[in-house]
Amino acid sequence: MFFDTLPKSSPDKRTETLLLEDPIPERVSLTVATVNAWDGGSKASAFARYLATIASQSPDFIFVQEAPTMSHPAIVGVEDRYEVVSLKTPDYDTGYERMMTLRRRDSPWRPKKGLKAIPFFSSECNTERVSTLTPVAHPSGATARIANVHLCGGRFDEEFHCGQEESMNDAKMSMLKQLLGEATIILGDFNSDFLAHQTPNDEKRLSFLQGLGCSSETAQLWHSLPYQALVGRGFRRVPFTQPTSAFGTQPDGIWYSSSVELREQRVLDALSSGASDHNGLMARFDVR
Repeated sequence: MFFDTLPKSSPDKRTETLLLEDPIPERVSLTVATVNAWDGGSKASAFARYLATIASQSPDFIFVQEAPTMSHPAIVGVEDRYEVVSLKTPDYDTGYERMMTLRRRDSPWRPKKGLKAIPFFSSECNTERVSTLTPVAHPSGATARIANVHLCGGRFDEEFHCGQEESMNDAKMSMLKQLLGEATIILGDFNSDFLAHQTPNDEKRLSFLQGLGCSSETAQLWHSLPYQALVGRGFRRVPFTQPTSAFGTQPDGIWYSSSVELREQRVLDALSSGASDHNGLMARFDVR
């Protein structure tokens, strides 16, 4: 059971009348989870237990960044309940830059017939990245397009781009710009601190990047680019309020368009057990 349930508004009498005269299609539930497996699930036993815990909560899809291989104990351990419907890597294999999509085997949601996860590659980042866009469909006719992202970031990318400030915007935004006009839900590891916009002058949130050679202004830009782009295109952020990474930042997020309605949300704790250096996130939406 989710621990954070959003209140439902009551329609006014006029709305009730309209619904009776011209009923809208029934909304159906879609639950998604996102987790960074940390260097291909390098903490194998801990990550296997963690993924099993997520699977026991029955999200329709689990989207993984820095995903493990198909033979990893975590994937083998949930294969009776989940199938791998997508596994993408960049043009060259970094050993951990894999993006995986797991689907619950008894979920009514399926990848849209004839369409597999569409990869979006970026060579603008110091480390080549790939994100995926998965169109999914429900028997009711409801559809969604879910983007799984792992944007440019991490110590070596940030150190490189702090010294190449003119390339920062392209490095950070090249894949996300492509997805903004395509996706219904965008989730994953954005490698920016979504809490930084709330405290823009908080030097603690900028100090890591400043230590790599970024100016205060450039560090703030690195954190704010995805946030500004998503808000500017009308996406809403599932309002998680706590840090999700071992560094005390919130690089992970779930964003959604106005075509879906957020119902519930949950943090999936991985930091306490050391299963990952990121907590996972889960959200349930109503989709028409």
